[in-house]
Amino acid sequence: LKKYNPGGVHLISREGMEEKFIERYQVSSIPRFILIDRSGMIKLAEAKAPSDSGTEAMLRNALQP
Repeated sequence: LKKYNPGGVHLISREGMEEKFIERYQVSSIPRFILIDRSGMIKLAEAKAPSDSGTEAMLRNALQP
C-alpha cells in the first residue's frame, strides 16, 4: 500500500480467512471490492475492480435512488 498509495479504504485481515469480517461478508477471494453507501449499507457485495472497464456503469447503476 505504501508503494502505490491507492485511494479508498483498505482492510487487512490479521487473522487470515478466520476473520469475522470475512465470514460475515462472505469474502471468498482477495482482493474483494465492496460498495458501501453513505449510511453504511452494502450496495454491492461483489463490486468490480476500479480498473475494470465496466466500473463506472456499475457505480452509476448501483447508486441510483
